[in-house]
Amino acid sequence: MPQWPESPESLPAGHPVATVPTARPGRTGRLRLLFTVKDGRTVLTDGYAEPPFAIGRVFYPAGPALAHLILVQTTAGLFGGDVLSATIDVEPGARVVLTSQAAQKVHPSAEGEWARQQWHARVAAGGELHGYLEPIIPFAGARLDQRTRFEVARGAHLFWADGLMAGRVRREERWQFVALRTETALVRDEQLAFLDRASIGEDHAAADKPWAMDSYVYLGTQIACGVPGARDKGEALQASLFDGERADDVRGAVDAVEDDVLVGRALMSDGVSFGRLQRAWRRAVFEDLLGEPEPPLRP
Repeated sequence: MPQWPESPESLPAGHPVATVPTARPGRTGRLRLLFTVKDGRTVLTDGYAEPPFAIGRVFYPAGPALAHLILVQTTAGLFGGDVLSATIDVEPGARVVLTSQAAQKVHPSAEGEWARQQWHARVAAGGELHGYLEPIIPFAGARLDQRTRFEVARGAHLFWADGLMAGRVRREERWQFVALRTETALVRDEQLAFLDRASIGEDHAAADKPWAMDSYVYLGTQIACGVPGARDKGEALQASLFDGERADDVRGAVDAVEDDVLVGRALMSDGVSFGRLQRAWRRAVFEDLLGEPEPPLRP
C-alpha cells in the first residue's frame, strides 16, 4: 500500500520547508488551523488550505471565548488516489467547535486506488476542542483509508463525535464498498491512551453479519477526554444516550479507558437516529460533563 506523503509537521524542528502549490489541485490537499486566545477571544491565528479544503468565517454564537468553524470541502467528495490531510492546533485557553458542512462522500475507486484522509489534532493544556462531524458515506466500489490522531495534554479537553454510513441506503446500497480501513489514536503526554482499528471488506468478514453491524446502517464513535471523574460519569452518560423510547434504533455503550477519558460506540438504524445521537452527545458534553449550558451553533 502506498505510504502517506511526508508533511511539514513530520520534519525535525528547524528543518527548512518550502511551501509550493500542490501538483494535483483538489486531489492532494492540506489544511492547517491554529487557534489561540487574544484578549479573551478565541481566534484563528493561522490558517492554510489547499483545495479541496477551504477556510471560511469563524462564528461566535455563544460569545467570544468559544469559536465555531464549519469545515468546508469544495469538491464532490473523495475519489481513489485522493490524499487529504488536516492538522488542527488548539493553544492554551482557546475553545473551538468544529462541525462539517455535509457528509463526506467516497466515490468508487478506479484501478484499485485508495482514497486517503488524515486528521491530526493537538490540544495544549488549558485548550478545548470539540468536533461534531457528519458521517462518511462510502459508495459501492469505494476504497477508503482514514487515520485520526489526537494529541491531548493533561489539563486539556477533547470532545469528538463522527460516524460511518453503510452507503446510499435508499438505493439499497449497504456495505457494498470494496474496503474501508480506519485508525483512531488518542495520545496523552506522548503515551497511547486509546487505539481503535477497523478493517471492513476485502479479506475480512462482511459488515452485515449478526456479530458485526447486523441490520444497522450507521456506526458512530464518541470521545470525551479530560473529564474529571470519568469512571463515575460513564454509566450516567450511557443511560442518557442509549436508554429511552427509541432504544431499538440505537445500540451503544460507553467505556472509561482512563480516569478522565470516556469512549462511546453506537450502531444506528437510520439517519434520524444518527442525528438524534449527535445532538444528545453534544448536549451531554456541555450540560453533564462540563456543567454549562449547551451553546447554540451556527446552522
